[in-house]
Amino acid sequence: MSVAADSKKYDIDMLDMLMILWKKKITILLWCVLFFLLAIFYVVFAPKKWSSHAVVTVPTVIDISDYLSEKKDFFRLSTLDDEGRGQSSSHNSMNQNLEFSNESIAEQVFGVFQLVLRSEDFRGEFFMKSERYKQILDKYKPVSEEEKQKILAKLLRGLRIQIEEQSDNQSAVVKLSFTDSDPKSAQRVLNHYLEKVNEYAFMQDKNELLILAQQYAKQISTDKGEIEALLKSQKDNQLEQLSEALRIAKKSNLVDADNALDLGVIWLNTLLNTASASIVDFNLENDSQMWMFLLGERFLQAQLDVLTEGKINYPSSFYLLEVRQGQLEKLIAAIKAQKEVPFYRILASPGAPLTPDSPKKVTILLLPILGLFLGVVFVLLNNAIVQRKVAVPCSPK
Repeated sequence: MSVAADSKKYDIDMLDMLMILWKKKITILLWCVLFFLLAIFYVVFAPKKWSSHAVVTVPTVIDISDYLSEKKDFFRLSTLDDEGRGQSSSHNSMNQNLEFSNESIAEQVFGVFQLVLRSEDFRGEFFMKSERYKQILDKYKPVSEEEKQKILAKLLRGLRIQIEEQSDNQSAVVKLSFTDSDPKSAQRVLNHYLEKVNEYAFMQDKNELLILAQQYAKQISTDKGEIEALLKSQKDNQLEQLSEALRIAKKSNLVDADNALDLGVIWLNTLLNTASASIVDFNLENDSQMWMFLLGERFLQAQLDVLTEGKINYPSSFYLLEVRQGQLEKLIAAIKAQKEVPFYRILASPGAPLTPDSPKKVTILLLPILGLFLGVVFVLLNNAIVQRKVAVPCSPK
């Protein structure tokens, strides 16, 4: 008999296979029951995990109304066209990329909120200071630093953040979830995390706005000081010129302008008739001080008294700077006193989960199916081994 004939003799067709499985149905059923019991054991005794979810987006104008007005006030003050005063390049660069519409401010503060969300350092610091981390440490009492780091890493893995970037007609949306072994803890930790992120983001943005306002106030104070110093220097120069002219008038005994005029004509004729004198060197504008004594002692003394006792006349730009300085001082005080505002709007608040994420109930179905498959494979393999032993004769001793 050929090999093909021998192999055909032991081939099992589909009907034979079904008959074999039917005869061994008790064995297959035992496999199913075994894995069903394993599934129940897993569902009952496996640690449960619960997830709390939240969805946030860009805040509304109402959410940040107070802080919004302060930002717009600063932008208005810092970008006003200063009459008679050129803005410095550093001040221009401070505002050249800023746009302070209501929508842009809302997007900007939500952007700060997202930056803090992305910060891994902030997450680690948050969980290290969280009550949940302290509770786990008190429960398991880890000794080594490595064990503590594993607990912290597990908490960090439980926090998941998905940021959907802004599209043409829709604002950016952030989806957050936190998984824990206790449903109330999952909800509490996620709520607390959102609060801490907002608190940190608000303080960062508030401090930045405060620094910018203080820098601008300092710039205005510097500009005022420059104007005051310039006018004082001009006044001192005028006083010096009048004092010198008065000294010359007294020395020349020029009491009033009438006597001074006659003497001045004689002096001018003498100057012009001098061979060494040059018309080119004669400049009434540059050498005005030499002619002031011709006004006479009485006039010069009166001018000197008026200038000495009188106040400096400041230009309108100086008083405009004073007004802005006062407004900035009020704005700085308002920024310092500003209470926290939400940099996000909640679309779905963190809720207490009603069903655990794991172990999943589908496991109860999957494990018995796996037991059925393994039972069938076991029966067929066992039957193939038995048939092979029967077909192969024992070798003679």
